[in-house]
Amino acid sequence: MNSMIMDFQKKQTQKLETPEMTAVMAAVNALVDHAAILAKNGGRDFLPDLRDLVNEMLWVWAPEDAAAGMGPTVLQKEYHKKINAAVKGQPAELRVSARQAGAIVRGLSIHAEEMGKQGSLLSIWQCCRLAKRLREDCAGQTEQPLALHGDFEIDESPRFMKFGSMDRDHVLPGRLFQYPVLIFNEPVPAGQVPEEWYSYNLSGRNIRESDRMWNFMPKYDYVGSVLVPEKLVRTRRNMMRIDGRFTMDRETVSLESFCEQNGFQTDHLDRLFPEMETEQIQGGMTLG
Repeated sequence: MNSMIMDFQKKQTQKLETPEMTAVMAAVNALVDHAAILAKNGGRDFLPDLRDLVNEMLWVWAPEDAAAGMGPTVLQKEYHKKINAAVKGQPAELRVSARQAGAIVRGLSIHAEEMGKQGSLLSIWQCCRLAKRLREDCAGQTEQPLALHGDFEIDESPRFMKFGSMDRDHVLPGRLFQYPVLIFNEPVPAGQVPEEWYSYNLSGRNIRESDRMWNFMPKYDYVGSVLVPEKLVRTRRNMMRIDGRFTMDRETVSLESFCEQNGFQTDHLDRLFPEMETEQIQGGMTLG
């Protein structure tokens, strides 16, 4: 768990319940009902994000429960069962009430702002994605705008893209199996792949939950790409399962630092960031 989040938890345990904590817990309870509606209303693709957010909100905003250990907390286990029961059950109505919708938006807004302070842009994207689906489910049923608000940037992009290597001074490392990798939010052009390195495309629910690696661009669920100093995909299917074997660092480093830490020669990776391409990237473009 992010050390900044754990510091925030300690501060929370030192004071009485705040209005923010109350609002977030109201959202968590309303999200259980929303899970049932998503399951019955063509929204099952949103259930994993909902489960992620409920777990994260309980961890961050119910710190007295989280203090017991690093495994699932009592509340997380309790709400896991509640969501499962809701998904399997039959909701009385195929929509949440205006009151519940408002509670969800308030809670997600508070949580997204806190995650912005912790640098968790993926969490913000998940909050925005779920809020957008809520607006669609409640269209014409409430006058509330149901828009997230706070000190963070709204991100309703179809897939999460606020990560990845950008230039020589900002590369995003990770590990795939036992190998160090460089991570990108778009495919790396073939002409920029260094010699004796291999480019693979990842698919899954999001970059953090990548579970498959491909020799080509997958038709569905593309989430990002990696460069690996080893040929890994050798099967005729041109695909390999990587469940639980891929990790992504939280912070970028310089290309020189990445090479020094992993025993690579920096000049072997020069073609990855040609001078002209680097200037374009620094002007706001992403590699690819």
